[in-house]
Amino acid sequence: MDQISDFSWEPINLGGYANFENLLSAEVVQHGPLYWRRVRPFFFRPLVEFEEYDPAETPLPVNGVVGLTQHAVPPTAPANSRLNFLFFEDTRNYSSGGLDRYRRKQLNQAARHFAVRRIVDLSHFQKKAHPVFLSFYERTHYEYGSQRRDPAEFARWAEALFRLPGVLILGGYEGDELVGVSLSFLLKDTVIYTSFFCTTDSMRRFLADLVLHAIRSAAAANPAIARISVGMYKGNKGLDDFKFLRGATCVQKRALIRGNPLARMMLKIAWPRAHAKLVGVLPDSFPSSVADHQRP
Repeated sequence: MDQISDFSWEPINLGGYANFENLLSAEVVQHGPLYWRRVRPFFFRPLVEFEEYDPAETPLPVNGVVGLTQHAVPPTAPANSRLNFLFFEDTRNYSSGGLDRYRRKQLNQAARHFAVRRIVDLSHFQKKAHPVFLSFYERTHYEYGSQRRDPAEFARWAEALFRLPGVLILGGYEGDELVGVSLSFLLKDTVIYTSFFCTTDSMRRFLADLVLHAIRSAAAANPAIARISVGMYKGNKGLDDFKFLRGATCVQKRALIRGNPLARMMLKIAWPRAHAKLVGVLPDSFPSSVADHQRP
């Protein structure tokens, strides 16, 4: 099972990352040397959310002054909130043998049915990946990129995707049938595993495990890669537990909310749960698997 993957990443720069996120329906704006992502109307975080920025050297985007911004800060900077990130760390020492028995069983089952290969042909992707996306959408009703249900929109999106340098597009195959797609890229020393969608049937048969294993194996083969970023902890039991049970750690960073104080006050009064989530207050049901892996 632990074999060297036949694919790797070409590093991407911040401008390429911004283009990629805009292609995924995010809204990214540049202010000076820094890129900001609009998380909600009038609420922004830096494009690379886990990087630490000194407030004294980090000017806010125009809309962030009217609304709110939040970014991670160095240990010596003031903070009024916290951000919780999920990583697969110590990538060089990864092997499937480090997984628990049940996860190894799932991985072996998936390997008997599926193979993970790089996708380099645009027309193949446009034709074969669209039904996979439709199956994913019917299962999740995920809002970002929902316009890609239209075949023409999907084809245009795919064409733009294949023009971006540095994006690794992997396919999960059952024989010759494409049943899953993952997108990832390498920024500095961190692989950012940004997207995965698959058919409902392949999800039930653990394709997600096999694709994650392929990515972690490829990262382990590259000594320049220190970790794999798999997003923020959002309290989504299904998605977060999937990552924790396979060895992800929760890295908590001090953060600073800046911008319009009236906007924050209104948020705190009108939507206290949203405000608690914004400042990084962890729920009472914070799973023990997170606490066990949490790092200050």
